[in-house]
Amino acid sequence: MRLAVAMLVLSAGAAAAAPVPREPMPDPLGRGYLGIVFGDAPLTIGRVEPGTPAARAGLQPGDEFVRVGPVEPRERTEMQILLAGLRPGSRVLITVRRRGETKTVVVQLAARSADIGPPVQLQPTEPP
Repeated sequence: MRLAVAMLVLSAGAAAAAPVPREPMPDPLGRGYLGIVFGDAPLTIGRVEPGTPAARAGLQPGDEFVRVGPVEPRERTEMQILLAGLRPGSRVLITVRRRGETKTVVVQLAARSADIGPPVQLQPTEPP
């Protein structure tokens, strides 16, 4: 019994001495971050956060996603899953439709910064 108590005390002391990161990881899964908020239409950008990869690439509110890499997403959930599968630092070709014209940009995704808040949780959808 004494040995068990001593082991418990020693392991608690070791855990207390373990280094604690200064800030929590913004996204423990390490997903790439684009920096947009979707608009009312399914694949339309409603807002581009300043200083994000989307802003640096020139994406604008109102742009409609046509292609991300080799994929032509058809709905918002598909787009979110696609982006969540990419890692920070990934470079991806994104094609958008802007006022009737098609534009393609290269975006280098970043890591989500801690002050942005938690990543959006993807909700499973029922199959059709």
